[in-house]
Parts: sequence; C-alpha cells; structure tokens
Amino acid sequence: MRLLRFAGIGICLVGLIYFALAIVRSPETVGRIVSEPTFGSALVLATICTFVSLVCASIGWQLLLSMFGGRRPLMLVCSIFLATQIGKYVPGNIGHLVGRAAMLKANDVPVGASSKAMLVEMVMLLATGVVLVVVFMSHWFLAVLGDVASRISITFMTSALAIFSATAIFAAARFRERLKHFLWQLRVDLIASRKRLAAIAMIDLGCFTLNGLALFAAARLLFPETAVGFVACLGVATASFLAGYVTPGAPGGIGVREATTILLLEPSVAANEAALVALAVRLAATAADLIGFFVGTVVLRHRKSRAPRES
Repeated sequence: MRLLRFAGIGICLVGLIYFALAIVRSPETVGRIVSEPTFGSALVLATICTFVSLVCASIGWQLLLSMFGGRRPLMLVCSIFLATQIGKYVPGNIGHLVGRAAMLKANDVPVGASSKAMLVEMVMLLATGVVLVVVFMSHWFLAVLGDVASRISITFMTSALAIFSATAIFAAARFRERLKHFLWQLRVDLIASRKRLAAIAMIDLGCFTLNGLALFAAARLLFPETAVGFVACLGVATASFLAGYVTPGAPGGIGVREATTILLLEPSVAANEAALVALAVRLAATAADLIGFFVGTVVLRHRKSRAPRES
C-alpha cells in the first residue's frame, strides 16, 4: 500500500514539474494575462461554478447517507461536507473523507453508514465521469491520437487509474472477510434505494457540467480567440478530475489535474496558455474549497450555539 502511495505522489510531482515548466515557458505572457482584469473575472466565474458544484455534491451526499440509515438534516450534512473538503489538501488525499466520517459520527451517524456512502460516492463519480469522457472525448481522442502530447496524456491518466485499481485490489484482498458482509449489506441497501441512485447520478452529472463550465469560462475569458468549445472543456475537465481523483496520495489532485488539463488542451491551445487556464481553474477550486470551509464552519458553529438554548 505504501509503495502505491509513493507511486501516486511520484505522478503528482511529475505533473507539478510539467505544469511549472509550461507556466515559465513564456513569463511575459503569464505576467500580462495575470495582470489583466479578465483573469480576475475568469477566477470569479470559475469559483462560482466550482462552489455551486460543491453545494450540489453535498446534497447528493445527504441522499447517499439517507440510503444507509444515516439521514440527518440537510443543512447539517451539507455544512459538514463543505467544511471538510479542505482536508483533501492534506497529503494522502483522504483527509476530507476521514474528517467527514468523524464529524458525522459525532452527530450519531454510524461509521458503517458513512463508509457505505463514501464507497457508492466514489463508484458513482467514476462511472459518471467515465461515461462523460467516452461520450464527449472519444472522437477527439481518435483525431489527435497520433500527437505526442495526446499519447503522454493517455499514459498519464492510465498510470493513475492503474495505481488506483491496484490499491483497490490490494485492499480487497487484505480485508476480504470483512468485505463480504459489508458488500452483501451494501447490495441490499442499494436495491432498496435504487431510485435515489438515479437522482445522485444526475447530481454528479450536474457537478461535472459545472466543472466543465468553469474551465470553459476561464479559457474563453483569458483567450477569446481559442477554438475550444464547451463540450471539449466538459470532457477535459472531467478527465482531469478523474485523473486527480484516482491518484492515491496526491493532495487534492494537485499536479495531476493541471498536467492532464494542459496535455488534453495542448493540441488546440498553446502549452503556456493551457497552463494559465489550468492555473485559473486550480485557484478557483482552492478558493471554492476555502469558501466552503468558511461557510460550513460558520453554520456548524451557529447550530452548536443554538443547541443548548433549544434544549
């Protein structure tokens, strides 16, 4: 397991180096674009899109918990979800999951319920994301398959997916007996709540669409002459998210998402321009997580201060 985590961190570092090299390739362009008002506008729009996607994801999380007997007030669950998202920047890329489970347990949500919800959340995200990539990027991949950057991007994402798969297989083999009962009960719960899975899939689809919109807004505002359309941005944003999501040990997918974004945009956009778009999206994602942390923490403190008076 430790070896796989180190491999994931290695991919993260390679991605960060590639991202940094693309940024410094043309410092004049970087300085000019960052100092223009359009960069601030792109950052604001991308932040709004990303934050709304987090709110939508928190609603999906509340639906997931309710499937496994962990139903709690929507405001409480959403606040915990938003407040703990910042934990994904802790090395290991699981801090937000640990924090979420701990805070839910403090509110009398069984660990088993949150564990099942997290597992289904990961599977649903991966399934929805893969479908989007296949639908919106298959022709694009085929058209540029001969390009060196495209081959590198495919290798990059495949490596991340292979590491994630190896981690899952290792965990399944190590905890096989415990997983048998867990998965059997999970299957029963899913069958009983299958209608909610469709709603969660739609929420995931909306979240990916908002992430694509954030990338599209950044690309068009920073480089109005670019030929990259919304559909391509949706595919690139989804593929980049998945690459960072499945890389173990990469805090918030840093480096992996940026490198994947650059590699996928590079056939249509210059590397330094694609890097600036990736930078805007990363800053927006971090800002959205910080806003979520602030909003979630304020709401949770407000609820805690009201509890003694209500009792």
